[in-house]
Amino acid sequence: MQFKQHPILSDCSKLSIAIQLFYDGMGTTNPLRGQSSLYNVGVFYYVVKNLPNIVNSCFANVHLLALCYAVDLKSYGYENVLNRFVVEMTRLSTDSFDGDFPIIGHRKIHVTLLHVAYDNLALNGLFGFTESFSCDFFCTVCYAK
Repeated sequence: MQFKQHPILSDCSKLSIAIQLFYDGMGTTNPLRGQSSLYNVGVFYYVVKNLPNIVNSCFANVHLLALCYAVDLKSYGYENVLNRFVVEMTRLSTDSFDGDFPIIGHRKIHVTLLHVAYDNLALNGLFGFTESFSCDFFCTVCYAK
């Protein structure tokens, strides 16, 4: 597993949690109207990568982080939507937190963001590239034809 090489997660003396963040654009559709691109929603969700993949494939273990209107993402940017998450992940990865647990007793928990996953359209939007799958430009950076 990839997280076994991470400086925080590879230390067996620490109880560590690895978070994988996903972003996907979801098109909501009204079957009576054909304007489906007007109602797109950005969905941010995460899973705990320490758990086996069979557990993470269950919807109960996929946790919703944020829903946002796609037009707002373009107007205000990703930073305004994810700012609280970034602050919290930064705090958890540097400070950790203590907890009393039934089986293992009192432990200090370390949390880190291990991976961010997204589809092609989300990647282009996140980095400010062309959010289109048209064949006008083959380079998403310089728009060369």
